[in-house]
Amino acid sequence: MKNQGFTLIEIIVSLALFAVVAVVAVGAFLKIIDANRRSEAIETAVNDTSFALESMSRDIRVGSDYRCTSARTPDTLITSDSNGLKSCSLSQGNMIEFNSSTMGTGSGNTTCHLIHAYELSEDATQKGIIQKAEQSTCGQAFSFIPLTSTSSDLTIQTFDIKVDGSWPGIDPSNPQGVQPKVFILISGTAGISQEDQTAFTVQMSASQRVMEY
Repeated sequence: MKNQGFTLIEIIVSLALFAVVAVVAVGAFLKIIDANRRSEAIETAVNDTSFALESMSRDIRVGSDYRCTSARTPDTLITSDSNGLKSCSLSQGNMIEFNSSTMGTGSGNTTCHLIHAYELSEDATQKGIIQKAEQSTCGQAFSFIPLTSTSSDLTIQTFDIKVDGSWPGIDPSNPQGVQPKVFILISGTAGISQEDQTAFTVQMSASQRVMEY
């Protein structure tokens, strides 16, 4: 009996089928890697921004006299509504500041509520990063430090805050019965290259624990 092998046509057809299967398999593998990379990027971004929100939430709940401002100095609240309550909202690049529950001392042994502040940095070297400032003495100038990651794979594009029912100098004899609330929304992108970038949005609300009247 003669030994029989594969004909040239059979080998060509086999190689063609193998090439098709290999291309499909490699494509599926690359898609899995891409999906995994996107998943890791979005998980890191959400964890990072969730940490920032948790930090802000802890401070805001025990704070008072919330103020929206576009400058790095104390500012007044915007005009009041028809009920006499003052509210404010932030757009990209602005800042929220408020009196913390911690008391500090200044020159001449004066005491004050130390001020905390949060902003979305617009600085060229720190653009797209939420920053925090925290006074250690009365009247101290703000010195901001990054609260979210400074890595290039995370960019915060929107830092919106809305404050309802907050005002300074409330008259204790005429309480309004409204507890201040702060609503925070953070959105941005995760991923380095344009193809890998994934949009995300995280939001939170926090109520003041101690009434201002």
